[in-house]
Amino acid sequence: MRGHSLVGYWLSLLLMIGLMWGYAQYRDLSSQYAKYVESEREVQELRKQVTEAQELEGRLQRSVDNIDKNPVEWEAAIRRHKGLVREGEKVYRIESVPN
Repeated sequence: MRGHSLVGYWLSLLLMIGLMWGYAQYRDLSSQYAKYVESEREVQELRKQVTEAQELEGRLQRSVDNIDKNPVEWEAAIRRHKGLVREGEKVYRIESVPN
C-alpha cells in the first residue's frame, strides 16, 4: 500500500507541475513579467527626472530671489534680456563653424 500511495503522490506532483506550466504558457506570464520589469525601470527613471526637475526648480527659485535682492544681478538680467550694452563696452560675437 505504501508503494501505491508514493506513486500517486509523484503522479499528482507531476500533474500539478504540468498544469502550472500550461497555465504559465497560456497566460504568457514570462512576457508579462518582462513588461513589469521594464515598467519598473521606467518608473525609476521618471522618479529620477522628477528629482532633477525639483532640484532645478529650487536653484531657479533661489536665483530669482537673489535677483530681487542684488542690484548687480538685476542689471545683468535686464541687459541679458534686452540685449543692452554699456557705453564703452566691447561686444564680441563668437560663432561656431558648421561641420
